[in-house]
Amino acid sequence: MQMSPRMARALLLVAAGVAIASLPASPTVVRATLTNVGDTVSELVIPEGESTDDERYDAAPAESEGHVHAAFAALRSAPTVTVPISPVCDGLDALPLGLCTHGPDHAPAAAANGNSPGDAVAQRSIGCIGSGADGQRVEVLYVRGPGRPAASSSRVASIRRWVEQVEWTVQASAERLGGERRVRWRTDSRCDAVVSSVAVSSAALTDFSRTISELADRGYDRRDRSYMLFVESTRYCGIATAPRDDSGTNNVSTRSAGYARVDTPCWSAGDKGYHSIAAHELMHTLGAVQRSAPHGTSRGHCSDEQDLLCYDDGAGTTMQVVCRDGDGSTSGAGDANDRLLDCRGDDYFHPSPRSGSYLAKHWNTADHPRLHDPSAPPPKPKPTLLGNPVGYVLGLGSH
Repeated sequence: MQMSPRMARALLLVAAGVAIASLPASPTVVRATLTNVGDTVSELVIPEGESTDDERYDAAPAESEGHVHAAFAALRSAPTVTVPISPVCDGLDALPLGLCTHGPDHAPAAAANGNSPGDAVAQRSIGCIGSGADGQRVEVLYVRGPGRPAASSSRVASIRRWVEQVEWTVQASAERLGGERRVRWRTDSRCDAVVSSVAVSSAALTDFSRTISELADRGYDRRDRSYMLFVESTRYCGIATAPRDDSGTNNVSTRSAGYARVDTPCWSAGDKGYHSIAAHELMHTLGAVQRSAPHGTSRGHCSDEQDLLCYDDGAGTTMQVVCRDGDGSTSGAGDANDRLLDCRGDDYFHPSPRSGSYLAKHWNTADHPRLHDPSAPPPKPKPTLLGNPVGYVLGLGSH
C-alpha cells in the first residue's frame, strides 16, 4: 500500500495474544514499545479517521496470554502518544506496565496453630555472581519522600542485613529440598548489595501504582529486574507485583519487571522473630503462587501451612497445617517452616521436582533466571547479528 500524509504508520512490537486497541486515528508517526513482552515486529497502517476497533486491526491469535501493557511513543520529532492495552490479571488488580497485584499483604502475626515469634531470621552472605550486574538481577532500592535524605550508612547496613535474611530464606529452602539456589542480587565490587536511594512524590508513597510509575520514569523498569523496595512509608506492610502465568517455559515473570515493596513497619519483621516480609514479596514477583497450584489460592498465596507464602488471604480457601513446626517428619524444616518456601515443594518452589508433578509441568520459581543454581552450567552467549543482539530490529534503536 502506498502511504499518504493522511495515514498513521505504526511500528508495533507485538506478542502472541496482544490485541491492538485504541490507537489514535492521526497522521502522527508512532512507534510502539511493548513494555513486558515482545516477540515479533509487524507494521500496521491505519488511515486517518478509521477506528482500530475494526477487526482488520485485530492482531490477537488464539494463544493469547494477555499479560501486557503497550506504551506507544512518538518518534523524536513527533508528540508523545500513549495507548494502554489492559493486562489480563485473572482476578487480581491491574497496575502500570501491564503488571498485576493481589493487593497489600497482612502484617505478620502469630500463626493460627500457636506458633509465636522466636529468634531472628538467620542471614546468609549474598556473595558475588558473575559481574554483579549481568543477566537477570534483583536490585535493591531505598525509596524516600521529597526532601528526605538519601540512605545513611547505618540505614544501608540495615537494608543489607534484611537482604541477607532473604538470601537465607532462598538458600535454606532449596537445601531442605536437596538443591541449591541463590538470589542474583545486583552487587558492587565488594560483593555487597547495591542500595540505590530514589526520591519519589508523597503520592507515590501512599499508592503502589504511583510508586511503580514514578520508578519507571526514573529508569527502574528493566524487564530483567525485580526491584526490592524498602519504602519510607507506613502505608503498607508489604505489597508486590504478582504475574499470572503458570506456564513452565517462557514465563511472563522472566520477561517483566517486578516490584516488591516493604514499608517501614515491616522492614525488621525478621529481626523480631517473624518471617522475612521482603522474601515473601520478592517471591511474588518471581511468580509465586499460581492459582492452579495444588494448594494455590485465587489471591496468589497457598493454603497448606506452615509456609512463607501461605496464609488466609480472604480468598475463601480453607487453611490446613501440613508442615507443623517441631515435627521433623512433615518437612525437615524443624521450627522454621513459616520462614521457608513451599513446605512440601509441590506448589511453587522445588530445585528438582519429581517427574510428572505439578512443578515439573507448570511454573516453578526455582527455575527463575533471577535465582542462581550453582550446580548448573554457565549459560551460552546469545548470538548476535551485525553487532546487535538477536531480537532487536536494526534501524529502530533500543526500546
